[in-house]
Amino acid sequence: MLTRRKITLILFFTFLVVVAGTFVKRYLIAPELKLEEIEIQNFTGEKSTLETLKGNVVVLNFWATWCPPCVKEVPLFDEMYKKMDNQKVEVLLVSDEGSGRLISFIKKHALTVPVYQLTQEMKSYGVYTIPSTFIFDKTGKLVEKKIGIFESEEELQKMIDPYL
Repeated sequence: MLTRRKITLILFFTFLVVVAGTFVKRYLIAPELKLEEIEIQNFTGEKSTLETLKGNVVVLNFWATWCPPCVKEVPLFDEMYKKMDNQKVEVLLVSDEGSGRLISFIKKHALTVPVYQLTQEMKSYGVYTIPSTFIFDKTGKLVEKKIGIFESEEELQKMIDPYL
């Protein structure tokens, strides 16, 4: 026979499972992004979607200038961008920060990797944790995702290689 205490405990633990599941879904499981749904703009305000990049492997990193792991990882993407030149791979960084802050960061760090502003907040794409990296194959299909920092260029390269 279930007592009031047992029922309360069951309800409490059910509540905890639901809350934990929501946390995991929101913060630890990457969303299923589609290239054609991601709208970006350059620093002159010209808007486009990433659908124009189909035909290339696309490495898309969500980041911010105020995020220490993101800042640590940026040189890796800059080097990968230089290395992948002429290999049908597009490497780009996207942020929902203001253009002034991004331009200052780009100049300070002498970045060559393309950096764009999102036209919407990251969370509107289901991205709640940064850095987050998404790799799309040449057809535009999301094939790899990583929440958190890449520790080496080799780790990133291993994720890209199967789709070249």
